[in-house]
Amino acid sequence: MKYYKPNNSTLLYLNSSYNCVKSSSITLTTTTAGTGYTGNPTIVVTPAQGDMGIGCSGTVTQTSGALGTTTTVNGGSGYNTLPIVTLVGGGGPGVITAYTALVAGTGYTSQPTITASGGGGSGFSAKGIVGSIGISSTFNLLLAGTGYAVNDALVFTGGGGSGAAAKVSTVSANCIISLSITSGGTNYTSVSSLTASGGGGSGFSGYTIIDNGSIVGYSITSVGSGYTSTPTIVISNGGGTGAVITPTIKSGVISGISLTTAGTGYTSIPTITITSTAGVGASLTCSLVQSGTGITDITIISGGSGYTSAPTFVFSGGGGSGASATPTVNVGNAGVITPSFNRTY
Repeated sequence: MKYYKPNNSTLLYLNSSYNCVKSSSITLTTTTAGTGYTGNPTIVVTPAQGDMGIGCSGTVTQTSGALGTTTTVNGGSGYNTLPIVTLVGGGGPGVITAYTALVAGTGYTSQPTITASGGGGSGFSAKGIVGSIGISSTFNLLLAGTGYAVNDALVFTGGGGSGAAAKVSTVSANCIISLSITSGGTNYTSVSSLTASGGGGSGFSGYTIIDNGSIVGYSITSVGSGYTSTPTIVISNGGGTGAVITPTIKSGVISGISLTTAGTGYTSIPTITITSTAGVGASLTCSLVQSGTGITDITIISGGSGYTSAPTFVFSGGGGSGASATPTVNVGNAGVITPSFNRTY
């Protein structure tokens, strides 16, 4: 601001035409490169308390762990006091990034919370993963399919895990895999049971689905095996007459699945397909099972900041005891981004 004093006057007057601030933005500059960065940190610009400045933003790169050139993307406007500039992320110095020497402990029935004690920093949080969640050895065979061979491999897709393996362990030959309702008959008042007579095989069973006194559908509970010729389907009970049902016989019907490896890390049921040169039509599902009560992994929620040495992990809750691990701290020197005014008068 400029002042002027008229001749022979004792008063000073403000001359508003001199040095008035018309705009005030911010320029960001790297003043300390620091060490220990593994990625580009994010620049956070926070206005000083009570200041009305807004909109300043920038980016910074890192090379060989040190900050490079800062680019002011937007200088913002309205700043009367220099803002506070902080760096977030980038694997920055003082952050806990991993762990080593995990001791599982025992007796954990739920995930414990993990904090850090000592080391000069703060803000770390994590959770322990209990046991190993893999694929159960019990499979639900919805459709047995045809044309499959022993050792055809199952493929598990999705579910968040990995490493599961299973195979077709047994197949049945000359099985009754489907039925054709030639005549639905009349006056059926309840479900009828289905068996097979003749044909050289055994073990087939099923039941009917009734609508308005006629057989309109069926469900096969066992496909049987060994049928070398077409058997007669026997309809028992149900109260009606006149229904005729014809079977279809196929081989390579899946009758057993063997789990080779349960895998780990599954959080939901995966989709299962079967790799086969000739098999078609099979459909099956699985379930998940947890094994063990020890801690098998640690998920870091926040790496914290300001750690100059490795703190001690503290495991709380979960019902177990004895778990421990050694934190890995990205030790280095924090970089500094300095703001400066860019004013137009």
